Amino acid sequence: MTKGPLTRSKSNKVLGGVAGGIAAYTGLDLGITRVITAVACFTGIGLAAYAAAWALLPEEGKTTSAMEDLANRVYGKPGEPGAEPAPGSEWVPTPESDAVTEPEVVIEPEPVEPETPAEQG
Repeated sequence: MTKGPLTRSKSNKVLGGVAGGIAAYTGLDLGITRVITAVACFTGIGLAAYAAAWALLPEEGKTTSAMEDLANRVYGKPGEPGAEPAPGSEWVPTPESDAVTEPEVVIEPEPVEPETPAEQG
């Protein structure tokens, strides 16, 4: 039996599809997984874990999570025109992304002529 990646379920979801995705990935019964998830959500850490799983797991059939989709909408996908790296992160420019950067503009000051002794007067 080959397991696919852990994803949020599109067909077996009540809230975000996390319990359905866990049930499909582990092979546990969906009802048991939902009961365990509901009991865990009544504890402080369980609700945070559910929210993190919803944000970080991609939906079934997709390759990006909700957080990646949000970051791509805000900052643009790397390599697209106008895309910027997220704050605190660095990406190495590829030839495609390097080609869309703004050209560097250098403004040189105008030369100033020295005053002649007659003008100092």
